[in-house]
Amino acid sequence: MLTLFCSPALASQPFPTTVSAQRPAGVPSDYVVTPFGYMHPSCVMGIDANESVQGALIQRTDGSTRPIVPCTHPRFGGGPSAPGGPPPTINNWVEWGDNASFGPIDFLVGWWTVPNGPGTADGQTIYMFNGLEPSDGSFILQPVLAWDGWNDNRYTMTDWRCCVNGTALHDNPLTISAVGEQIEGYVEGFNCGGSGVCSTWAVGYSCSDGSGAFFTDSQGKVLDWMFGGALEVYDVWECPALPFDQPSEQGVVFSNTFAQTTSGTYIHPTWSHEFGQTTNPSCSFGISGPQNALSLNWNGNYP
Repeated sequence: MLTLFCSPALASQPFPTTVSAQRPAGVPSDYVVTPFGYMHPSCVMGIDANESVQGALIQRTDGSTRPIVPCTHPRFGGGPSAPGGPPPTINNWVEWGDNASFGPIDFLVGWWTVPNGPGTADGQTIYMFNGLEPSDGSFILQPVLAWDGWNDNRYTMTDWRCCVNGTALHDNPLTISAVGEQIEGYVEGFNCGGSGVCSTWAVGYSCSDGSGAFFTDSQGKVLDWMFGGALEVYDVWECPALPFDQPSEQGVVFSNTFAQTTSGTYIHPTWSHEFGQTTNPSCSFGISGPQNALSLNWNGNYP
């Protein structure tokens, strides 16, 4: 099922967003924003197009390796159960659809459309993604559409794995050139045994601007917690800081999502509707749609 894509060249490693006027108190000024919360820069590592993750090593195609250095710094926020920052700022997963009822999964794919950028830009970071985790939540594989994820005030796509030993891994971000572009995001396992553990995983995406993917091991774990779509934001203190469109059209739809179990059963999951901190600012967050069209909604006007 997997098409192998060429990742964007990793000529110079970018770093995620570092500065925001709305950053919660207690987060050090040199910390970067990631889809896993605020992290020390030393805990965020880039994966080149000729590299894959094998245990505690990043291995190149020529056989040489470099270590994945365990993170020794605290992480602030990030994840479906993480607390938000002090109101009136949102700093966490906001709304998402998930399902962990089908057992071991070896393939998840879905499509979503790039919405208009935020109505205001004040250092906020927006993430939209699907993905897979083990049921213990020890790490996640996710292709991520980000707004201002790299200090760029624009949309980018990046593949992520986090947070084994506290470290986040990513490939090089690809700039998304146009609102309305269709994103295909997937996670796929290979060499999956009878226990449901897959020896290798690919996390990747494809769109009209290009494609990306990187490969990682499974840490010996079954991946059975599916996320059909999620909205995660940092340093949002007003509703226009969210992707902005006409009031009747605000949000993002994750459509045509399907998965496959390691036993070969194709499924169109029904998603549980979950919410994090959404009350201050209150932006009419809501989830709707059938199982193959998970719609995450909000109001980008001033409350």
